[in-house]
Amino acid sequence: MTSDNHNIKNINGANTLIKASHGVVTAVHVMHDSTTGDLVFRNGTTVAAPIEFTIHTQNPQAYIQLNRRFENGIYVECTSQNAYALVVYK
Repeated sequence: MTSDNHNIKNINGANTLIKASHGVVTAVHVMHDSTTGDLVFRNGTTVAAPIEFTIHTQNPQAYIQLNRRFENGIYVECTSQNAYALVVYK
């Protein structure tokens, strides 16, 4: 049996490029509740890239086993400065 090489990126309330090439988001852990705002995951390297999915950050929570594939890069747009999360990807 083998294990996958996973990486973790901290999202701290700012737009963030996670990976500039293809990858897979496996989990997202929202660490801080935000009264407003979302994490918008985009398939590309800029805020103009197409949206793949959105995670609301109103409550601390964990989304695991997402296994969402991104062909052109992983970019996260934060719509709130209070959005704090950990993104697990490979």
